[in-house]
Amino acid sequence: MAELNPNDLLRYVNLGDFLVLHVQTGGYDARIWKVMLGDDSAVLRVFSPDRSAHIEFEVQAMNLAGEAGLPVPSVLASGVFASHPFMIVEWVDGKSLLDVWDGSSSYGFGELHCQLHTNTERQDGSCLLHMDYHPLNVLVDRGEVSGVIDWTNAAWGRAVDDVARTLCILICTPIVDRSDRVFARKLRRIARAYLDGYGSVLGLREAIIRATTAMFDELDYHIRENGLAEPKDARRRLQRWSEFNSKSYLPRF
Repeated sequence: MAELNPNDLLRYVNLGDFLVLHVQTGGYDARIWKVMLGDDSAVLRVFSPDRSAHIEFEVQAMNLAGEAGLPVPSVLASGVFASHPFMIVEWVDGKSLLDVWDGSSSYGFGELHCQLHTNTERQDGSCLLHMDYHPLNVLVDRGEVSGVIDWTNAAWGRAVDDVARTLCILICTPIVDRSDRVFARKLRRIARAYLDGYGSVLGLREAIIRATTAMFDELDYHIRENGLAEPKDARRRLQRWSEFNSKSYLPRF
């Protein structure tokens, strides 16, 4: 993504005194900075120009999720600057669930996901989906979930597809990136606690097959567009998961 000076953007937004602290992280289509706005910390996210429509819906999704009772950071400003859509949200204290995992936090991880789906359900049965709900996007502070972040992939749809997406991320990530067995076991334990917190889900097997197919598509996209080197044996291992030859990962299925 083309370089953009965050100081110029913050002057344009005009939220008062500011200080850019450091680049927080980055991705294929976004840059993220931690900033100070007066005495308060915030996060500035700047996206590639083709993401404008997505960001508008992301703001709506975050507001809806907050109304549904989830701990979602408040959006302080959003718009387009120098052809780049941006969003400024409040800073949320805490560490990722992956860093501080314990059984109680993972249980709450599942409960909150269920709360999102239940409290945003529409008359046609669809509800708000996060579609990237995993331990790096859930922050924990003093044993409680303090923030659910990164709503870029949010959409309306069936709850079971959001649950299947989360489970596929938890189970397939170590398959694709060849993580060590200790990390893989940790994610499986989180997945079990997540399901305990969420509760029963009808149609989950079929949804997991769809979600795994989507992961194949994403793998192809990142290889083609972002130069990702194809992980060894990833396709074969993902296919095994899709066919449930790896049932032992989640016996409750």
